[in-house]
Amino acid sequence: LKRGDWDNAVNVGEEIDIEKKPAYPIFIFHNDKPGMFAQIDKVFGEHNINIREISGRRFAGKETATAVYLVEQKAGPEVIEALKTIPDVYSVKQ
Repeated sequence: LKRGDWDNAVNVGEEIDIEKKPAYPIFIFHNDKPGMFAQIDKVFGEHNINIREISGRRFAGKETATAVYLVEQKAGPEVIEALKTIPDVYSVKQ
């Protein structure tokens, strides 16, 4: 990294896709504990929804967090309901 040598990097692509695709945000308020992202990601995978980006923020002094998922397909009501059934997910909004 200090020399700008990316030859052996495993997650740096050779090509960049500059095609603009729509992205739909989904806001998930949840308990901040191990395995939460895995459970949420599984729901998206089961509904064939591609995740473009995830960002999360834990609230200071709390055990809760908000995750913002940018997905490439609009999530239908069945996806939102499936996300809400995950234990320790408190709310889901589009």
